[in-house]
Amino acid sequence: MITKMDCIEIVGIKKHLDKLIKMLHKFGKVHLEKITITEGEERPFLQKVTLSEAQSKERKQREEISDALKDLILHLPKHLLIQNNEEIVLNKEKVGEKRSELLNMKLTEHHSYVTKVHQQLRSLIRKRKSLEDELQLLLGYKKIIRVFKEIFPSQGFEKEDNFIGIILHKQSKHLLPLLEEELAKITHSDYKFIFKDLDGQRSIIILGFKKEQDREVKEFIWGKGLDELKLPTEFEDLSMNKALLLMDERLKILPTELKKILEEIEDLFQKEGLAILLLKTMNLDSLNEFWAISSSVNSNYTFVVKGWVPEKSLEELRKSLQEEFKGLVVINDLHLSKKDYLKAPILLSNIKVKRPFERLLSLLPLPKYGTLDATIFMAIGFPLFFGLMLADIGYGLLLLFISRYILSLAKGGRIIFKDISKIVFTCALSSIIFGFVFGEFLGDLGERWGLYPLWCKREEAIKPLIMLAIFIGMVHIVLGLVLGVINSILSKNKKAMWDLLVRIIILGGVFLVVGKIGNILPTVFFKIGVGILIVFIPLAIKIHGFLAPLEIISTIVNILSYVRIAALGIASAVLALLANKLGGSCDSLFLGGAIFLSLHSLNFVLGVFSPTIQSIRLHYVEFLPKFYLTGGIRYQPFKKCIL
Repeated sequence: MITKMDCIEIVGIKKHLDKLIKMLHKFGKVHLEKITITEGEERPFLQKVTLSEAQSKERKQREEISDALKDLILHLPKHLLIQNNEEIVLNKEKVGEKRSELLNMKLTEHHSYVTKVHQQLRSLIRKRKSLEDELQLLLGYKKIIRVFKEIFPSQGFEKEDNFIGIILHKQSKHLLPLLEEELAKITHSDYKFIFKDLDGQRSIIILGFKKEQDREVKEFIWGKGLDELKLPTEFEDLSMNKALLLMDERLKILPTELKKILEEIEDLFQKEGLAILLLKTMNLDSLNEFWAISSSVNSNYTFVVKGWVPEKSLEELRKSLQEEFKGLVVINDLHLSKKDYLKAPILLSNIKVKRPFERLLSLLPLPKYGTLDATIFMAIGFPLFFGLMLADIGYGLLLLFISRYILSLAKGGRIIFKDISKIVFTCALSSIIFGFVFGEFLGDLGERWGLYPLWCKREEAIKPLIMLAIFIGMVHIVLGLVLGVINSILSKNKKAMWDLLVRIIILGGVFLVVGKIGNILPTVFFKIGVGILIVFIPLAIKIHGFLAPLEIISTIVNILSYVRIAALGIASAVLALLANKLGGSCDSLFLGGAIFLSLHSLNFVLGVFSPTIQSIRLHYVEFLPKFYLTGGIRYQPFKKCIL
């Protein structure tokens, strides 16, 4: 449900503004709103608060610290980030000592400390980058070095020989005879000529000749447009053979040097990681206070701070202000129009059982203030649909174990894993309950052990299951339309309200007609249904336009879409049955067990993945658009950062 909010103005003597901001920060429940110039102009004696010279200087320093801290945390290894976060949650004593140590330091000391650690990190990162670039560059020569090492000892090259490497592409191989012929003329047949394939597309030619013939050989190569092997800048003054041998030695050393740098970076974060994370929160708290000060307005004697507070916390805030300021700072509860209340921030307040299902709605924008929250409907519908589709006691028990494992990942304050665990746990219970309804434990194994369905076997009751799915779809969609009527009333949209009401009545008429055609209802209901359609379809066209009939058809299609619940459920039951039959029909126990486990594993994975997707889809595509009005502003209370 959406928490009721009160819009407030806090007014007080000007000198108490800084103290008030710190008090509100500690209180942690007020969503501050920046007072714009327009609002200030309604009271011309008010003006925007500007920070003092000392405050501006401090903010600038803290922004510099913040930028350095962001860069440090960006490079903080993930496992150390998790480790430090867990330590913050679990080791309160150590964290308290470190926090006290940092609080006793001056801002200039914070600045010096962060700058020093940041410079150490940047120096290590530059070294790492340099080594990585060098390694990447030399790896490009690895094949060439390997070829050179293979041929150098066996080809009788003399120490006084000069070497040139030529990279020859596949399409230029026809130049080989010409190249060797011209080289023989230039060197008077005193040369070495080695040809080796590199990767199918490129080959390398290594030429060896006397140093005095260097200029003539190179002029010939350049004249033919051949690619001479270019060595890295730091090796280009060396002969090719020396350069390649040195590069080979460097390739052996580089991984060790790189590993050492990475260890130094990890050691730095191991030592300073906790302080960095704590400083980040402390620094951010101070910057947020400066923002809060500059979001208010003042006159020569007073200040005004504006914001929103949950209705249930208003009296608590009023009492805290009275105790702190003895009547020198007061709250004005602003009574706004319905339209102005649409700007109220959204705080969802659901009981523990429903709260995890807020995650499933997080991909959608927040609902408008004053409209309905969809969490309760997701908390009921999602596990219901999931359980109907999986509906197996064995699979449900396995899901229970998985939910416990996910909960074990919630160490270090990772709330998301707790929420996911609760959702999985609820879906597992739903699957187990419907497993009893259909008498399934790993397919028909339960029946062999004396477990019988409370209602029917899914693989034998296709028509009843389809009818059940359509009935569920009808109830779900009509519920969505009824909720849409309520939201239309809450948002004072009469046209939408009448449109939805007429659509509900027309759907009722369609159901009566279909009920008679299917021999479910007596003839009198058919006449009533036809009468409803004759009267209300023209009315729907008048309200919604000529697209109204298409809207009705679309709504009926939405209902039929729920047949997927029956289809996936039957498919899951049949695959489980097949796993048991195929596994049991094998003479080999090993082969039969392998087939049994493989097919049940596949069925379990599909039985978890598909119902999850389809349950979310039925809510997102079919149900929620009928009533869910988006456009809310997220509630962001002005509070201390939690670490």
